[in-house]
Amino acid sequence: MKQAGRKDKKRVVRILTRSFADDPHARWLVKSEEKGKGRRLKALMNLAFEDALINGEIYLSDDETGAALWKRPGAGGFSFRRVLSRWHFAIAFGWRRTRAVVEMAEYVRKFHPPDDYLYLWFIGVLPEGRGRGNASRLLDPILKKCETEDLPVYLQTANPKNVAIYERKGFTVFHRWSPEDESGLEVWFMRKQGEKAKK
Repeated sequence: MKQAGRKDKKRVVRILTRSFADDPHARWLVKSEEKGKGRRLKALMNLAFEDALINGEIYLSDDETGAALWKRPGAGGFSFRRVLSRWHFAIAFGWRRTRAVVEMAEYVRKFHPPDDYLYLWFIGVLPEGRGRGNASRLLDPILKKCETEDLPVYLQTANPKNVAIYERKGFTVFHRWSPEDESGLEVWFMRKQGEKAKK
């Protein structure tokens, strides 16, 4: 496992764009039945990469088939690339979908603590890299850091199979969300508490 940087952006964005092409939540965000869904999903991953590069950490698996974007809210600062990625995101998504994404992000933040924590924004492994423990190794460095620093970790998943995987890593479900439409989407909000929060 290695920490990724600017030079790895194209590879990380490609991995995550392919990995989330069939993810229920990503499909709902980009309106998968409409034209331009691939462009919108790529814009979302570009935006996530820029944010994680400034106020988080990015990891690549050794075989470069998996990637994870972690955010640490409150860290980082201004970046022209970050502003530019937001502009490209808004153009790709259009006003209506951009508003939906922003509203979803605000809803998610309501369940996060006001102080320091870590947030797993995206983690994905390409089909050719699955079954090798890559997903687990992408999680472990940050989870170890959170234990050392006694920080809580948050994530969401819309894949019911992932719930059990995260539970084995010490996460618990604390909230469920579904949009008010006919999509059938259900999102599990999960967290792994620091020792201080458990007491």
